[in-house]
Amino acid sequence: MKSRTWFSLAITFSIPLLPLPGLSQNQEATKVPASYDVINLGTPLGGFFAIAVGVNTEGVISGYGNLPSNETQHALLWLGGHTKDLGTLGGPNSAILGNFSGFSELSTPDPLGQDFCED
Repeated sequence: MKSRTWFSLAITFSIPLLPLPGLSQNQEATKVPASYDVINLGTPLGGFFAIAVGVNTEGVISGYGNLPSNETQHALLWLGGHTKDLGTLGGPNSAILGNFSGFSELSTPDPLGQDFCED
């Protein structure tokens, strides 16, 4: 069976600000097409995949990726070609699920047996 490697792409959009109607009646709005860049972020932790889930106005991209064993995943930040593995709070997995919100498993199980993280 052939294995597949998944990678993450980040698409950043830039929308020009146009004058609001009524604020500048003597000027006609200049139409500038929206632009975007597609960036291959690769699989920086060595596993089969990484996923980008958010980007902020500073260009910081958030997400998560598999470690080489492909059994665990860690939260990631990408900025300017550099990757930061955010690790976990002692457990096996963590992830960022939006613009800097996410989860991390602890090293000790919940005494009530609750598990709100992905398995």
